[in-house]
Amino acid sequence: MFYTKLTLSENSKVITRLSDKNVYSICPKCGKEIQVNLSDVLKEEDTDLHTTCVYCKSCAAKWLKEKAGVFYE
Repeated sequence: MFYTKLTLSENSKVITRLSDKNVYSICPKCGKEIQVNLSDVLKEEDTDLHTTCVYCKSCAAKWLKEKAGVFYE
């Protein structure tokens, strides 16, 4: 199990378990907040959470169009 922990004061902490419903990221291209399923992100063998970027569907589609000349929805 993975979780986040935020210390508010010496006697007060907030602990949240990570799940496929409560993990979010910010698209590095447009800044939109997107929900992320970590099991999908971590499928790649050499993935690390610190350097991994997740793009929103719109920015990913634009990137695919530019790189492949094809638009996927």
